[in-house]
Amino acid sequence: MGGSQSTRKITVENVDPSDLIQVSDNVVKRIQGASEETAASDDQNKPKAPETPKFSESANIPSYRYGDSLPAFTSLQILQDKEAQLRQQDEYWRRRIEAMKEHHKQLNQIMDFEFNKARQEISELFHHVPSAVQDVIPCQLEKSAVARCYADNPRKTLNCAKEVHQFSACVDLKRSEIAKKRG
Repeated sequence: MGGSQSTRKITVENVDPSDLIQVSDNVVKRIQGASEETAASDDQNKPKAPETPKFSESANIPSYRYGDSLPAFTSLQILQDKEAQLRQQDEYWRRRIEAMKEHHKQLNQIMDFEFNKARQEISELFHHVPSAVQDVIPCQLEKSAVARCYADNPRKTLNCAKEVHQFSACVDLKRSEIAKKRG
């Protein structure tokens, strides 16, 4: 009858997270699964006075020890630890993003250099073409009309068929004019 252990469920609500809930060494040992014999021998010894809290160096937060075990952490200490981890992660990602921006900046400089080099090579190859033809970009009005129409009708591109047709006709006309001058 008294040989089996009873199972109890106890719920303790802690309203203030900075306060600790104190439990006796007996309760800790029973929770950890110590045998009944050790619990009985502990009952025979005179009750010990509760340990006085030792304050941690980082903040005036009491840190309790139960026997030889590690100190119990308060929710404030856990929160501070998590916040420190978040700050470390934020710093890591900030440095990584900065490194990526620098890398992209270097790539853009290389691409600009290569573009300018290719443009210079092209202009040297086609130096016989008059500069007036190279400098004037044809059909700019029609091009801007098409772009404006597409911006005004983002999901209705067929509404811009008239502007696209005018742009295409302008390009064909300019192409034929250049071909007549060469030929």
